Amino acid sequence: MILGFPSNDFRGQEPGTPEEIRKFCTDKYDVTFPLFEKVQTKEGDGQSPIYANLKKQSDELPSWNFCKYLVGKDGKVIKFYASKVTPDDEDLRQDIDAALKTTDEGAEEPEKAADKPDGDNPNPPEKDGKK
Repeated sequence: MILGFPSNDFRGQEPGTPEEIRKFCTDKYDVTFPLFEKVQTKEGDGQSPIYANLKKQSDELPSWNFCKYLVGKDGKVIKFYASKVTPDDEDLRQDIDAALKTTDEGAEEPEKAADKPDGDNPNPPEKDGKK
C-alpha cells in the first residue's frame, strides 16, 4: 500500500488545504493512493510521530518531496529512497516485490502443500477411493 504525507517543509511547496493538495496531486500526478493531512517531516518541535519513527528506524529523513520508505509487513523500515528515485525505478520495484514475498518473520513464503507434487505432500489426496 502506498501512503502519501504532504509536507510544507520544502520551500513552502504545499501551502494549500488538504483538498487543494489532493486536487493538485490527482490532476498533475494521477495520485490515487491515500493522502494524509500535512505533516512536519523535519526534526524538532512539531515533527510528525510517523517521521520520528521512520528516522529512528532508518536514520534518514526526506531532504525534499517525494522521498520514499519501503516498510515491511512487520512495520519495520526496509529501505529509504531519495526523491530522485521514481516510482517505476527497477531497483525500487524489485525491492517491493521481494518485500511482498516475505512473511512477518522475514523468510520467504513457504510453498503450500497443495502446490507440491503428491510425493512431497504429507497429506496426499486419496487414489481410487482408497487412503
